[in-house]
Amino acid sequence: MRKIGTLLLLASLWLILSQVARAQQGGGSNDSCETAAPFCTGTIYSFPAGVNSGSGQLGPSYGCLTTRPNPAWYYMKVDNPGNIIIQMHSIPSEDIDFCCWGPFPSQDCCGLLTSQKIVDCSYSTSSIETCDILNAQTGQYYMLIITNYSNDPCNIIFQQTSGAGTTDCTILPPACASNSPVCTGQTIQFSAQNVANASYFWWGPAGFTSALQNPVITNATPANSGEYFLRIEVNGQGSVDTSTTNVHVYQPVANAGNDTTIMNGVYTTLHGSCSGGSGNYRYKWSPSSLVLNDSIPNPRTVNLFSATVFTLRVTDDSASCQSTDLVTVNIAGGALGVNAVANPQSICKGSSTQLLAIGSGGAGTYSYQWSGPGGFSSTLSNPTVAPAETSTYHVSAFDGYNTVQTDVTVNILASPVPSAGPNKSIPNGTYTYLSGSVVNGTSNYYYSWSPASKLINAGIQNPQTINLSETQVYTLTVTDLITNCVSNPPSSVTVEVTGVALYTHPVATPPSICIGDSTRLHAAAGGGNIGNYTYTWSSDPPGFSSTEAEPFVKPVIPTNYQVVVHDGFNPATGNTTVEIYPQPVVTLGPTDTITVCIFDTVTLDAGNDGSSYLWSNGSTDRQIRFGTTGIGYDSQHYSVAVANQNGCRASGEITVNFSFDACAGINDPEFIGRIKIFPNPASGKVTVEVPGSEPETGLILMNLPGMPLTKMNLTKSGDILRGTLDVSHLAPGMYLVHLFNQDHTGTLKLVVE
Repeated sequence: MRKIGTLLLLASLWLILSQVARAQQGGGSNDSCETAAPFCTGTIYSFPAGVNSGSGQLGPSYGCLTTRPNPAWYYMKVDNPGNIIIQMHSIPSEDIDFCCWGPFPSQDCCGLLTSQKIVDCSYSTSSIETCDILNAQTGQYYMLIITNYSNDPCNIIFQQTSGAGTTDCTILPPACASNSPVCTGQTIQFSAQNVANASYFWWGPAGFTSALQNPVITNATPANSGEYFLRIEVNGQGSVDTSTTNVHVYQPVANAGNDTTIMNGVYTTLHGSCSGGSGNYRYKWSPSSLVLNDSIPNPRTVNLFSATVFTLRVTDDSASCQSTDLVTVNIAGGALGVNAVANPQSICKGSSTQLLAIGSGGAGTYSYQWSGPGGFSSTLSNPTVAPAETSTYHVSAFDGYNTVQTDVTVNILASPVPSAGPNKSIPNGTYTYLSGSVVNGTSNYYYSWSPASKLINAGIQNPQTINLSETQVYTLTVTDLITNCVSNPPSSVTVEVTGVALYTHPVATPPSICIGDSTRLHAAAGGGNIGNYTYTWSSDPPGFSSTEAEPFVKPVIPTNYQVVVHDGFNPATGNTTVEIYPQPVVTLGPTDTITVCIFDTVTLDAGNDGSSYLWSNGSTDRQIRFGTTGIGYDSQHYSVAVANQNGCRASGEITVNFSFDACAGINDPEFIGRIKIFPNPASGKVTVEVPGSEPETGLILMNLPGMPLTKMNLTKSGDILRGTLDVSHLAPGMYLVHLFNQDHTGTLKLVVE
């Protein structure tokens, strides 16, 4: 019975696996690693090879398989250890290939199919292939892919042909699947491969159970998402494992963002999003003509000029579920505009005006670009221009989104053209009248001459200049009182000043005089209005006046003379001082008459050093000396004329009386009695002695007429005064020896032989 049961079990397994194998045709459920069918050793597998049924999934390392068309996947769980040799062939003979990976600890190995896990691989052109799995161990899993390289219809037959290893051939659940993903409200359709005599048992999320081979769930919700399980029973024996399939029920919710308000003519960015789906979304905005890209969640609109309702349609690419939402973009304000003005719009040539661009509407923030004649360009809203002729200026206003344009014309008014008149030439210090005129304009003008400080009235047409002392250029600027246009350029006139300014440099010739002399004053005027001078003289100290050009004066003290010279336009003043030389002062004595001792010698001094002298006795020396005979009374009269270095003259005179009455102690008997003269008569040397205590005593040897021959002072020797006279050169005769001091005087006779 056990053998019969075993045979029945093997027959059932062969039937199940045959059904599974047949289910692979045309890209069956085992066309991926995750849906691989089990392989049982001892069973011959035959299935129609897929044709145009896709390619091997991405992820695994396929080793030698350069291409993987029409794949069929199988997995093996090792039961008995050892080698497992599998042979594959096609009927009719077509090129098939394979790759095998392992070992793995479980069937969940699709993410582990690396090149290191490849145990065998063939990409030959043969229709017969052999896969060698060596030394397989109990509980290990291997994964096998068989491909129809030829892509021609054929059956592929494969089985274990040798090796002691076997696979676990207990009842296995069939592959199962669903139409996942689906959208909320749609029907979930489950499917399982057909197994003969099998009963099906499904269970899953939200309490789902079913005994149908291919059950459905209508009106699906996200709560139905999750993993669903399938097991089967064949003739009362249940499958060891379960098959699973994952179901995703998506409910995408589109969000077009919040309504917004923008300024007229600007753009905005829409803010779309989606939630509740797979996360793999496609976006579609409408109207598509009003967005730059209608297939992204956050597109930028074009510049909008009216309120617009945008529709966002989101498609979940996993299940093609769709959701829509609306958003309104409202418009505030008016359309972008610009107005251009010039202030003032009419200007004089050479003047400037300010342009002004005034934007309105649009985004509310504006940038400007001006252009005009002569290459003028500016980005200011209010540039200043100074056109030379009537000109039109263009301005563009940009609010960041749109541009509008306009223009404004600046008119140039006619300017007055002045003439300052012909150049003039005047004498230094005089004035003249300027002659202004003007053409163009309105004939109502304001005249402005400069420099105003050089004119009597600078605001009239023909002003008088001030008295000019240097050449002066005058400029005439004329303002049209109707248009306020100012002449440009102004007109100029030159007033040439000839000669020099009126001057006077008075002098006196000679500048210094002696008292009693006269000098002539000279105004020495020049410049100015030559030939039209008048003179006014005065003096300090006061007392002199004259209107002559060169008057004579005869001051007795130093005097300053002032003169005012007038040329009919200007005065000039000057002064000069006439100095008085000092007069020589001649003092010959304390009085005009003096009395001296007849024995005295008188010296008269005329003083005034450096002067010239002429005495009455003919001497030209400053001093003269004279005396008398000493015999008796004598009277002499002298005069002198003195001229100093400046030529100033003075004179003096004196009378000198010689008298014995003026001699102190004359012929004092006691003094004479002590005088000794020896030898007397004498012809050679004579000694004169005066014994006793006498003051300094002088000696004069005279002839009888009183003419001094020898003078000396006696020398004191002890109590004796002594002197020696040499008379050897004197002619024989009588001589007088006169001795005198402050106390005594005496005269004795000396006979020379």
